[in-house]
Amino acid sequence: MVSNGVEKSFGEIGEKGTQALLVTSIIISLISHPLSSGMRRETRSLLIPLERFLIMNIPNILIGLPTNGFNDYRFTLSLASLIIPENSTLMAIPRVMIDTARNMFCEKLLTMPEKTHLLMIDDDMTFEPDMLLRMLDRDVDIIGALAFKRAGDFQPCVYKKRDDGNFYPTFPKEFKEVDAIGTGAILIKKEVIEKLKYPFFETGFDDEGQHWSVDMDFSKKATKAGFKIWVDPQIECGHIGNSEVITKNSFIKYYNDNNKK
Repeated sequence: MVSNGVEKSFGEIGEKGTQALLVTSIIISLISHPLSSGMRRETRSLLIPLERFLIMNIPNILIGLPTNGFNDYRFTLSLASLIIPENSTLMAIPRVMIDTARNMFCEKLLTMPEKTHLLMIDDDMTFEPDMLLRMLDRDVDIIGALAFKRAGDFQPCVYKKRDDGNFYPTFPKEFKEVDAIGTGAILIKKEVIEKLKYPFFETGFDDEGQHWSVDMDFSKKATKAGFKIWVDPQIECGHIGNSEVITKNSFIKYYNDNNKK
């Protein structure tokens, strides 16, 4: 039973009986940084026509937000502009371990027969309003946004498994299947969770002493169960670091600066 989450349904928002996609105006906590009156969030035009989603069976999404409870204003602005299907449910779980929060979202999903997908977004991400639409348009088992580590070498949080059995970061240039992906912004079909066993997400050491993060652990379990993991580099998230939002350009600059002949 999930008891620590804050949950809200959007089923009654909008014109009764319609299946229009809605732009949310949700604020899940007080913005931790005041916005100046002149500050605006720039977004690009939506590239997926909304009409494509108005003629299909509208997905029913559980949106899970693991959070420390003090959200950066850049995440809040991204969430407030995210386009979601009607009847989506937003659930925030504050101040628990990340594997616990993710497992709680999965358990909640399994108690909601009407839900079709689980979308999880970490509260240190920035993203475009059409992120979810683009993920849904791919119609795959598991799809993650392209994100990068927020410190160190800024490597992509996308991985391919090599012959030595280890996972190595890869920088995808096109929509492609991968072996593991970060879960900062990830969409999972319900049948994936239904087939896997609890705990769905774990962090710890295997029998050989190898440490696995929750991202790697889930990816390994999902692929072992026969599901495919995909990444679309056109769906990119910024990773809010200590001083800047880490993006593709951060990684490219770091790589070029440290690989000069």
